[in-house]
Amino acid sequence: MDRLRIADCGSRIVLQSALLFACAASAWAGPVEYHGPIVYARHEGVPLRMTLAAPKEPGLAPRPAVLLIHGGCWLFGTRSQLHWYTRRFAEEGYVAAAIQYRMMPKHRFPKCLEDCKAAVRWLRLHAAEYNIDPDRIIALGNSAGGHLAAMLGATEPKDGFEGTVNPGASSAVQATVGMYGVYELSGYRDPKGFFALRGITKSFVKRFVGKETPDCDTYKWASPMTYAHAGMGPVFLVHGTHDHIVRYDQSTAFRDRLVQLGVPVHMSTVPYGHIFDFLHASARRKVFDEILAFLKGHGLQSQGDSSMDSRPSLYPGGALPRQAMPPRPDAIADAPFVQERHEPYPIEGGARTVAVDAAGDIWAGTDTGAYRLDRGHARWQAMTPKDDRGPVFTLLPEGGTMWIGAWNGLYRGEQKIEGVGAPIAALAKIPGGIAAAGPDGLWIQEGGSWRHETPRWAHSLRDMIAGPDGSLWIATGNGLYRLKDNAIRLYQDENAILTCDVSSLAFDATGALWAGGFGGVTVFRDGERALHFTPRNGLPSIHVHDVAQGPGGVMWAGTRHGVTRYDGRSWSLRHSRRWLLDDDARAVAFDADGTAWIATKKGISAITRESTTLAQKAAHFHGVCMQRHIREPWLVERCRLPVPGDVSRWEPEDDDNDGSYTAQYMVMECFRYAATGDPEARENARKAFEAMRFLQTVTGTKGFVARTVVPASWTNMHDPGECLTPQERARVRLEDPRYKEVGQRWLPSADGQWLWKRDTSSDEMTGHFYGYAFYYDLVAEGAERDIVRDHVRRVMDHIIDGGYVLIDVDGMHTRWGVWAPERLNDDPNWAAERGINSVEILSYLKTAHHIIGDEKYEREYRRLLFDCGYAENVRHAQSYAPAWRTHIDDELLMMAYPALLLYETDPVLRALYRASLDHWYKSLRAEENPLANFTYGLLAGEHPEPAGSATFLRDAPLDLICWTVDNTRREDIQIVREPIWEHRQTSRLLPPSERGVVRWDKNPWMAVHGEEGRSEWCPVFWLLPYWMGRYAGFIKS
Repeated sequence: MDRLRIADCGSRIVLQSALLFACAASAWAGPVEYHGPIVYARHEGVPLRMTLAAPKEPGLAPRPAVLLIHGGCWLFGTRSQLHWYTRRFAEEGYVAAAIQYRMMPKHRFPKCLEDCKAAVRWLRLHAAEYNIDPDRIIALGNSAGGHLAAMLGATEPKDGFEGTVNPGASSAVQATVGMYGVYELSGYRDPKGFFALRGITKSFVKRFVGKETPDCDTYKWASPMTYAHAGMGPVFLVHGTHDHIVRYDQSTAFRDRLVQLGVPVHMSTVPYGHIFDFLHASARRKVFDEILAFLKGHGLQSQGDSSMDSRPSLYPGGALPRQAMPPRPDAIADAPFVQERHEPYPIEGGARTVAVDAAGDIWAGTDTGAYRLDRGHARWQAMTPKDDRGPVFTLLPEGGTMWIGAWNGLYRGEQKIEGVGAPIAALAKIPGGIAAAGPDGLWIQEGGSWRHETPRWAHSLRDMIAGPDGSLWIATGNGLYRLKDNAIRLYQDENAILTCDVSSLAFDATGALWAGGFGGVTVFRDGERALHFTPRNGLPSIHVHDVAQGPGGVMWAGTRHGVTRYDGRSWSLRHSRRWLLDDDARAVAFDADGTAWIATKKGISAITRESTTLAQKAAHFHGVCMQRHIREPWLVERCRLPVPGDVSRWEPEDDDNDGSYTAQYMVMECFRYAATGDPEARENARKAFEAMRFLQTVTGTKGFVARTVVPASWTNMHDPGECLTPQERARVRLEDPRYKEVGQRWLPSADGQWLWKRDTSSDEMTGHFYGYAFYYDLVAEGAERDIVRDHVRRVMDHIIDGGYVLIDVDGMHTRWGVWAPERLNDDPNWAAERGINSVEILSYLKTAHHIIGDEKYEREYRRLLFDCGYAENVRHAQSYAPAWRTHIDDELLMMAYPALLLYETDPVLRALYRASLDHWYKSLRAEENPLANFTYGLLAGEHPEPAGSATFLRDAPLDLICWTVDNTRREDIQIVREPIWEHRQTSRLLPPSERGVVRWDKNPWMAVHGEEGRSEWCPVFWLLPYWMGRYAGFIKS
């Protein structure tokens, strides 16, 4: 990259703040008037036509025009393909002209380009007639049309493509919009099996350029990449990451070339394939809004859209506003939603079944009898007489009574029913009374007596239910039986039922019968099999013990691997100790409040439901944070639980990244203060900053920052010092050449009150500078700002004076604190960190310059960028190599990008950082990560994935205990080694309620995660995106 060219172009190009925070909708959006078809050119007597659309109201000033060029491999297609864009641009106040042009196989390049240039000249020659501003014409094309639009933007008369039609006007355009276009023909490869090309030619690209065996120069002759130059107008590109017709790298390579030339360029990415805008209406609208914002940012807005919207103007280079931004039109509404909790009620020996009586009391059937829960005292009362204790197989509430099917017969409460055999395995309500069944037959209640029927079904009885038509269904281990009018039908073969091993029966809200067992669930309608559920269509386990209809008609199933629910669209799972005492969920019942009571082999678990809002959830999490997750001197992170799962007893715990996590807490409080003005938030942020400052002063050095600090009385810290043997040292050198042996890792403070930890990492420093920036912008005032400036200067100067490595007290750099060019660029041992650490150090320097104002930091920043090649390192800072990628890096870049995009004013560097940001975000977009979504939105001026952010914030459990969650036993997913090779991962992203406790430096795809309940994680992972969303207008208050 040419340093002088980049520096000089800053005086030519001005990116308005609309590129960051413009509201996409225009002020116009009025009725449209169509003209044509208009003949704009003729060739050999054949007319070429355009359809022109314009606002019906004439307006006072001339309007910008958009030339719309359709795709179709330069071979087929019509101008009507772009009718949606034609209409929408006209509604937004533009004059839109969709054209036809000469195509293959008869006409080859450059005939199509000559026609496009003729159309531009026609618009200028007729500008007065149609109220067009001749100095503001934009070219937009998709696919092959994107190629032609880019050629319009890049070529000049000297390139020889002008043609002879409509002379007397310029064919130049002031901006280009390329949608999934081809920009370097030599890099294009025909897609395999592309249906449109069969029988036409071996390669339509070869035919397009006019030769069957073109050389490289011929391809270059027809490629926009060849003609791109520093003086061309701004360019907007959009491409789908899953495009197999025109590869995604066509756009990224063109973007990179434009950045190198100093051409203002914006690239938008969508997670779809070719012609995504024809297949995904929401993506088309989103991209269209981005195009409008882009044009506005370059002075190409329509009439009536010259003013900025009502959102605060965040001009690059300035501080963030200290008040929250107005909610965006697409802001997440804080509507009430259902939050679930788990209440455990252990029973020694576990429970076989569970039921709820009319009074709301909970009954459990166990191997030692029936028990009733005294919920107020969380204890179980034995309901079976002492001499009769033994297994209880089934419970059935009826009126004010609980019927109990036991090993020795039938009970009504504590009264044993005479005349009924034993054991009793199933009970059902029938007209006029109760039916009880066991291996020896069926007993029907008739008034005060019981009628016995000899079994005509398999004796392995599991469940029984009466149908609304008078039928009686009996589930056995050898099939499902239906008794009606003294006739019996057996469902046993694979055509009649999914599995003959049936465990449980229940009717759903529509009257369909669900039969669950080993293999899955079969659903019957009118006595016939209608559908079934197995892991292939979402059921997490084939071992179904029980099915039951829950609140809202949701169907629940107790399985060997947890309790699962089907809402009519998909299955969800509640498993692990977070939700159940044990994953072997044997039976499910519901009380009047909608609480689900689940029998497991370790007792009864209650999953309660309560209505809440995001604001209420934030207040709860903030209380948890303040109660158990802040330790002196106001450091914030997880706590240790001496008794796993018991948060009534907790102990503070140190962590390698205490400084970084405290910084995230501080940024959260900064956003909370800006959004609410709450003085408590301001004071909390100040205390957190002072704690982070203490991490530097406690070392007694000029600028070195400790990893963390603990009271001198502590003895159980992590990572004690080490002294390797020569053999161990040799092994470590081979496994990790960068490893640093630290003999005394914890050092005493000068006053003897503290122990501070050495070997601070780049992760820590990135968190610190992330926190400094937001604290300075949103909270610090007066003398506080002077303190921040002094502190940042000390820390930044220590890094610079050390040669861009973090010098520890031993005079050597720490293991991870390396940002020096000779290491990142030339040392192969640091190849994996090249991009990320380059972004980090540039972010530190930009933050220091913003806060302190000393030009030496800007000089160092530009020296690294241009003289040391960091501009190239930054472009694709995020590595997607599966052996290198970690979510730690995702989080580090998330903390480093804000300073670069908020404080940089050079439009070319901003374009570079935006491209790097887009590259980082493309994988996170699919991870329902609200912190990544809101960070990207704050910096990119959009609201990406609001549904995913809302889903995460609502679904994240209130239980922050680090229970082990093992998803490897699930049968509805596959276990894979992607996107990262390091971990076993799930083939699809599971909801937060179905995976381990979230922290943004952890892999959300991990199949197994947790610590058996030995710690509780800090809720800042949730609070930070929530308050960032509130501040930035992504969440309504």
